[in-house]
Amino acid sequence: MLKFQQKFMKNILALIIICPIALTGQIKLDNANMKINPDFHVTSSGNVKVINGGYFYGNGELILKANFQDENPTAKNHKITSNFKGEDEQRIYSTIKDVGFSELVVSNNAKVESTTNLNLDEGLNLHGGILQVNSEYVLDYQTDNSVLNYSSTNYIDGAVKNEVQKDKIFFFPLGSQSNGG
Repeated sequence: MLKFQQKFMKNILALIIICPIALTGQIKLDNANMKINPDFHVTSSGNVKVINGGYFYGNGELILKANFQDENPTAKNHKITSNFKGEDEQRIYSTIKDVGFSELVVSNNAKVESTTNLNLDEGLNLHGGILQVNSEYVLDYQTDNSVLNYSSTNYIDGAVKNEVQKDKIFFFPLGSQSNGG
């Protein structure tokens, strides 16, 4: 049975590599890696849960319409652009570690909330909505790239950390609707 599951998973990954795909229901990435190639995307309308060494990577895009839960015990960031594009509030969370992505896109006017430390390697695009980082946690912005598309309605609500290099300037769009942007 295990060999069948491994072979089946390789076939699914091959399908994802060569064409865009939309998935419904909850997705559980259990001890498997999912590569999404450039110019392709995987859209998930259900919750996504990553466990036991699961990992997203590639130059494509993971489009999420529900919550993202990462219970993978390793501290590896997902090397993928993740676009939170739901119509209701969405959550990024983990009970055991920080969660990280290459790039995060917020395209949700309701709100995307992180209830864990959040690491971003390449950037943040506030295309539509608020990224709220729960008061117990921090957004570790690990790049010199500016945050894109911030405004009085698209901003970061919460603590942000960035190590600004000597002779560099960096702007964080923090605040609320009454004083942000």
